[in-house]
Amino acid sequence: MGLEGIGISSNVANSVAIPVPAPSGSRGVIVELGKATGVQFNSVAPTTIFTTVAGFTRCRVTSIVVGNISGVCTTASFSFGQSGTPTDWAATATYAGLSAAGKFITIAPSTAAGQAEITGTGVAFVVNVTIGQGVATTGDVIAFGFYE
Repeated sequence: MGLEGIGISSNVANSVAIPVPAPSGSRGVIVELGKATGVQFNSVAPTTIFTTVAGFTRCRVTSIVVGNISGVCTTASFSFGQSGTPTDWAATATYAGLSAAGKFITIAPSTAAGQAEITGTGVAFVVNVTIGQGVATTGDVIAFGFYE
């Protein structure tokens, strides 16, 4: 049943904007923590996805989406984590699924190994390219998770 069945037209439903709640008001709710657009997958360097803000005990990243790739990105290797330890959420890997422009991947490491919680304010969470693609290639990286 569409929204029309409860008296809401699709035009109205499509025009409603839902703001992302602040960390202090979204404890335990999975939200987009941050997004880095135009990440250079040919440049060996870290790029900040988001920086933690005040008002929380811990931040937990639950998954990452890499997409909007400008071309093939199957040679680049990258990791994810806090800026000082950029492999503490996901170790360096090459993602073969980024085989063409328009492809995306979702990364959710095994919970058996565990991921680091972020407990400090002003901590940058990064994607760290360790092996470049070999040709100019860009993409967007989005981190999802929650604050407690």
